[in-house]
Amino acid sequence: MILHRAREINLTFNPKKCTLRVSKVTYVGHVFTGEGLKPDPKKTAAINKLPAPTDVNSLQRFLGMVNYLGKFIPNLSELVSPLRQLTHKYTAWAWYQQHKQEFDSLKLQRLAPPP
Repeated sequence: MILHRAREINLTFNPKKCTLRVSKVTYVGHVFTGEGLKPDPKKTAAINKLPAPTDVNSLQRFLGMVNYLGKFIPNLSELVSPLRQLTHKYTAWAWYQQHKQEFDSLKLQRLAPPP
């Protein structure tokens, strides 16, 4: 139907850039399947390989990666709250055991499909 409609309105596709009849498509950190939207395993593996942050910048990088896949993590804002507090302007950097536990907990989150 899509190709038929494209012909009707004179829309052309580049065959080198088109893929037809595939069961899943990876695009911008997400995998589109017949079952729905899922996180790209490469992205989740990258998050799991990250070492513990040593400063605010490395923590912000980690939080950015986690936030990108946030739609798959239930209650994300509650989970990252203790870590986000370390990024506030007037908060001194201090990486305590509680932060490590939150960091490890986020890395181990089972990335559930969005509602």
